[in-house]
Amino acid sequence: MVMLQMFQYARFPSVVQLLRSRAESEGQKPLYTYLSTRKKRSETISFAEVDVRARRIAAKLQAFRPEQGARAVLLFPPGLEFIVAYYGCLYAGVVAVPCYPPGLSRASNTMIQTATKDCEARFMLSPKSWAQDPKLVGLVREAGLSTPPEWIATDRIEEGLEAQWEDPNSSPDDLAFLQYTSGSTGQPKGVMVTHGNVLANLELIRRGFDFEEHERGVFWLPPFHDMGLIGGILSPLYCIFESVLMAPAAFLTRPLRWLEAISEYGATVSGAPNFGFEMCAQKLAQCTDAEREALGYDLSCWTMAFSGAEMVRTRTMDRFVEYCEPFGFQTEALAPCYGLAETTLLSTIVVRGNGMTRRRFDRAALEEQGTAIVAASDAQQGSFWELSGCGVVPEGGRTIVVDAESRLPVESGKVGEVWIHGDSVAIGYWGKPDLTHERLQAHLADETGDERIYLRTGDLGFQHEGQLYLVGRMKDLIIIRGRNYAAADIEESIGASHEMLRAHRCLSFSDYRGGGTDELFVSVEYDRKKLPWPLKFGSEEELALREDVCRAIYQSVLQNHGLQTSAVFFQQDKKTPVTTSGKLRRNACRQMCMGALGDRSTAVEKTTNPKEQSCFSLVV
Repeated sequence: MVMLQMFQYARFPSVVQLLRSRAESEGQKPLYTYLSTRKKRSETISFAEVDVRARRIAAKLQAFRPEQGARAVLLFPPGLEFIVAYYGCLYAGVVAVPCYPPGLSRASNTMIQTATKDCEARFMLSPKSWAQDPKLVGLVREAGLSTPPEWIATDRIEEGLEAQWEDPNSSPDDLAFLQYTSGSTGQPKGVMVTHGNVLANLELIRRGFDFEEHERGVFWLPPFHDMGLIGGILSPLYCIFESVLMAPAAFLTRPLRWLEAISEYGATVSGAPNFGFEMCAQKLAQCTDAEREALGYDLSCWTMAFSGAEMVRTRTMDRFVEYCEPFGFQTEALAPCYGLAETTLLSTIVVRGNGMTRRRFDRAALEEQGTAIVAASDAQQGSFWELSGCGVVPEGGRTIVVDAESRLPVESGKVGEVWIHGDSVAIGYWGKPDLTHERLQAHLADETGDERIYLRTGDLGFQHEGQLYLVGRMKDLIIIRGRNYAAADIEESIGASHEMLRAHRCLSFSDYRGGGTDELFVSVEYDRKKLPWPLKFGSEEELALREDVCRAIYQSVLQNHGLQTSAVFFQQDKKTPVTTSGKLRRNACRQMCMGALGDRSTAVEKTTNPKEQSCFSLVV
C-alpha cells in the first residue's frame, strides 16, 4: 500500500516531557477553549496553565506514595477539569483510566464499575460534588474492590502544591492510560496504551493531516473515548494549536452547534463518526432555503473534515456536501480514516486535500467470492456497493489483509481480516494475557518469513489501488444460504428505505441460537421528529405507518441484496442498545429481539404481505 513518510518522534520520551516542553515554549498561548451552551461561561486555558494544574494534581497523588503504574479512574463531565486531571495522572506516574460520566445511562454506570474493578483502581478523581455524591460513592463501592480507592476532589486541591511535584521520569514503555473499549462487540476491555504508543500516533496524525501551528480545531467528541482524547485533546498539544471543545450533549441536542462553532472560530480541522455528519445533513434538510441562507455559516476554513470510528457511508457524505457547499465547504476536505483503540487512534489516513476516494464494487463478487471487482459504469442500482476508501498506511506501520485461517496475506482485491503492525499498537489488554496473545501478538504463517507481531483487528476489508476499504466486522458477517453478506451494507439499504427511520439506528442480523438460520432480521427506530403525530405503538396511525415501513424495508433489501426479511423489530424511542460512545451494540440488540420473537405474546404483532411474502413486525 502507499505509505506516508514517518518522521522521528523520539525527542519526547513521554507525554509529560511533551507538555513540559510545550508549556515552556508556548507559555500563555491558548491551548483549550471549552464552550458551554451559554457562551459567556466559556473558559480558555493556556499551555502553561495546563502544566501548572497538572503538576498540582500530580503532587496530590504523589503525596499518597503510589507505586509506579497505579491506576486512577477519572470521573468528570466533559470540560477542562477532566483534561488537567488526565495530565495530572501522567505527571504523577499514575495510569489514567478515563470513564464516561456517571448517570448518563445504565451502560455508563456499568462501564465505571467494570473499569474500576478490572484495573483495581488505587484512586478515584472527580469534582468535589461527585466525590460526595452517595449514589456515585455507592456505585464504586459495589464494584467490589478489596481495598477502597482514595477519592480525590481535584477542584479542591490547594494552589501552590505544584511546587512539590516530582518528575516520574516516564519512559516510552511506561503505561500512560487504559482505554476501555466501548463493548460494541463484547465485554469492555482495558487497552494498555504506553507513552510511546501515544507519541507515535500523534506523529502519524501530524504528518498525515499536515498539521501546522496556525490550525484551530473544534471538537464535540467524548474526551473519554480514543477519538476525542487523542484527536481533540492530545493532537492540539503535540501540533501546537488551539482546540475549541464542546460537550457531546451540546451537539446531540442541537447538531448545528458544531457547524456554528467551526464557522465562528474559523476552525481548520474537525471531525466525527459518520452519524455526526448524518445528523447535520438531516437538520439542514429540514430547513427551508431561506432558513439555511439565514444561518450564514462560513465553512471555507474547514480543510480537514475527518470521519472514523464507524463505517463511512458515501450517501451520508453526499448529503452533507450537498447542504454545506453553499456555506463554502469543499469536498476535498473530507478525510475518511480507520483506526481503533488498540492502535491508540488512527491506522490509515487520507492525505490532507486528497478528499474521499469512492468506488463501486460488484456486490455479487464481494458476497460470493470475497473479491473486489469494480462495477461497470452502467451497473444497475442494487448490483453494486459503493464504498469509501479509508486512506493509506504511514511509513513505519504495516496494515495488511490476511486469510484468518491460513494466516497468509491475501492479494489485493481479496477480502480478509485486517492486521496491523506498528509503534502505535497497544501492548495488551489489562489482566487478559490469553486475549492479548490472541489479538495483539499474532504472527503470520511461518512460510512468510515475517516475524513481526500483529494486531488482529477482527475487521473485514480489502486493498484496492493502495487504499484500504472496510466491509464490516467478522462477528457481524451474515451468512445466508452459504453466501456472505456484510451487515453494514444491508443496514445502509434499510436506513435509506423510508424517511421515517433513524438511519444510524438500523441493525440487521441472523438468529444464531441454533447455530445459524437462513432468516434475516432487522431492528429499526422511528425518527420521532419527522412523525406528523405523537407516536403511540399499536395505534391505528402507527400500525399503518409500520406496515408502510415494513414494505419499504422488505422491497429495498430484496431489490438490493436478493434477501427476504423475516421480521422487523421496532425499538421504543432511543432504546436501541448502544455503547457509551454511541456505537450500536449488535449482540445485545440481537438477544433483545430474539427474546421478543420467542415470546410474541408480550409484543405487538402485525403481518404485512408485500409481494405475497410474510414479514412480522414486533415492538421491543
